[in-house]
Amino acid sequence: MSEKTLFSTNVEPLSTKFSFMEWLINGPTVRSLDKKVIIPCIDRVSQYAMDKKICSASLWEYDNHLDFQFIYDKLLDSKMFRFMKSELYSTFRTVGLIYLEFLREKETAKPAAPPPTYKPNKALETKNIADKVKQLQSAAAPPPQTEPVKSKSKPPAPKQKEPPKPEPQAPKQKEPPKPEPQAPKQTKPPKPEPQATKQKEPPKPEPQATKQAEPPKPEPQAPKQKEPPKPEPQAPKQAEPPKPELQAKPKQIPKSIPKQLPVQKNANTDDSPEVKDANLKKIIAEYCKIADTFTLDELLAYEKEQTGTVHNRKMAELAHQMLVRIDKETYTTEKTLTFDCVYIDYEIKKFIQTTANNRQYLLIKSFNNVADFPDCGKPWNLFLLESYCQRFSKMFTIKIPAMNAKNVGVVAFKDCKLDYNEILADVIARANISLETLTVIRFLHKNGYTNKLKIPNIAEIIQEAAYILANP
Repeated sequence: MSEKTLFSTNVEPLSTKFSFMEWLINGPTVRSLDKKVIIPCIDRVSQYAMDKKICSASLWEYDNHLDFQFIYDKLLDSKMFRFMKSELYSTFRTVGLIYLEFLREKETAKPAAPPPTYKPNKALETKNIADKVKQLQSAAAPPPQTEPVKSKSKPPAPKQKEPPKPEPQAPKQKEPPKPEPQAPKQTKPPKPEPQATKQKEPPKPEPQATKQAEPPKPEPQAPKQKEPPKPEPQAPKQAEPPKPELQAKPKQIPKSIPKQLPVQKNANTDDSPEVKDANLKKIIAEYCKIADTFTLDELLAYEKEQTGTVHNRKMAELAHQMLVRIDKETYTTEKTLTFDCVYIDYEIKKFIQTTANNRQYLLIKSFNNVADFPDCGKPWNLFLLESYCQRFSKMFTIKIPAMNAKNVGVVAFKDCKLDYNEILADVIARANISLETLTVIRFLHKNGYTNKLKIPNIAEIIQEAAYILANP
């Protein structure tokens, strides 16, 4: 349903705008906000809301505080509005509340509609007077007339009641005799006729010819009995296939036995993803008791020794979650490291603020100061930085397209609400490059934002970047 059907926006925007300006001039002072900023703020937000199709008309056209409250809430819930226009967003949070207060006072100050004036109608008054006179006359006349009417009505009443019973009801009761034709229907199967023949049976010596006439009657019955034997030839046909069935059963028995055995084995061992993950985690935990630092190949060899199978990708994902990666191939346990999270987070924050140009994220490959981080038990590098931000940092996290061994992705504040595609759109808009698909993909691949030349949803990312450029 469109906004036009939800709200009524028939108010002239200029009249609402001028009345709001007068209210601001004559109204109370606004806390911590210059009144000169309020009107331009609403104009800019109104244009933004219409461009993003949050509303279909200017905000000045919503003179009902409930209608404006709905648009106000939608704007505050918009992530793009919050992060791409943060200054306008913070100002509008206060300005919107001021405008809501104005709309409420405007609605309460509307004068009540005057009561309808009474205009007497002489024609209706004269008619009412004439009706009252007739009622008074009729009230005076009825007492002598009603008494004889009741006495006269009593004797004829029973006369009228007697005829209606037979007159309408009698023909309605004639309808049930219709079962009489049903009786002949029952006489159609008059099997008493053969009983009559049974009575004729005692005079068997008198009409012997009839005895001869009787046998032809069973003759038509004989063919009737021949009809059921028709399925008899089908019985032997059905009896023939059961013979091969008996032969097929012993053949199927040995074949079915080996097929059922693996099914029972699989039924005993649950192959669900959750159970697989739990089993692989147990293998990693057991190997951590043997060695503190090891490579992924050594871990896979231990898995093959224990289970006879290898899960390369899944084992790498679980190692990335449970262990600390200290270089491209090597992992270690937590007990070999000690992190001073407060000091490390401070160094990361300072580096982002000085190099990120007011952004809430920074490319992992941009951190060239990891050597200055405090000692943690292992030499610092980008792989260790990535593991630290993912598992131990209290202020930062990593956002990556997928697990990789090329340090592709960004380090971002945990308060950053942008997903990775939105981050890519912001990077493209800030890069001042052509928005052609090949140019964008090569730029992102070259600078370490992706490790593949095929990016899903690249058209949507470029479209979002174009919008950011059109609405700085």
